[in-house]
Amino acid sequence: MPVKNKFSFFLFKLYVSLIKKTSQKNVFIEKISNEKNHYRYYEIIFQKIGIFKEILPDNILWYLEPNFLVLNKIGNKKIIGINLAGNTITNRWLYDRWISLILKISGISRDFVFLFFSDLKNYDFVNSVYEKIKGEVSSFLIYDVSIKKWIGYVKKCDIIISVDSSIIHIASILKKSCIVISGPVDPNITEPYFNRNLFKFIYKKVSCSPCNYYACPNKGDENMICMKNIDVEEVFKLFLEAYENNSDNNKN
Repeated sequence: MPVKNKFSFFLFKLYVSLIKKTSQKNVFIEKISNEKNHYRYYEIIFQKIGIFKEILPDNILWYLEPNFLVLNKIGNKKIIGINLAGNTITNRWLYDRWISLILKISGISRDFVFLFFSDLKNYDFVNSVYEKIKGEVSSFLIYDVSIKKWIGYVKKCDIIISVDSSIIHIASILKKSCIVISGPVDPNITEPYFNRNLFKFIYKKVSCSPCNYYACPNKGDENMICMKNIDVEEVFKLFLEAYENNSDNNKN
């Protein structure tokens, strides 16, 4: 969202200053908009002070193609991005369900390649799934690469299955079909700004969600109940829909 002139920039800084200083910031925000989604709410603010978004070209990031010869030579195979974890432990779907889902998807066709995305914080969890599955499916672990290459790998994907995390916002810019396992996160608040028609969210409202806990405080069967309520068949069904739509679009 480029700043059109210095006056707009000044107003934006003034607005930020007021938000920080006022003890009634919630009242001030309510006067601007009742919008709950973070990203659409920002757009309303920017529009009011004269800052507008640019239309992103279809070839955005074309120069960031990863230097990965295997992926560049896979032909017509579909690349499925898998992002298993977010910033919190509560934002992890269950280990065994990820494995069941991936095996179920691979049963549709032998022409799927899976890219597992991981950061440093979640490496042990992601790698444990990758090590379990790599002998069963064609797969690669994307880890410890530059942000440019990381985005390049996202751009390679045909469909992405992810928990709520930064990758879904990158996917929205790149017009990628995406299935989001929301768990403790209300998608009405965090769904991406761009190309929301390409996104399918699975969110089960339970008594304690949405929450901002790093680790679930519930005990016993109630621990991670928001994620436990999301089963493999639900995610698989949404994947089939995205896969069929993706195949139809490629034909056209």
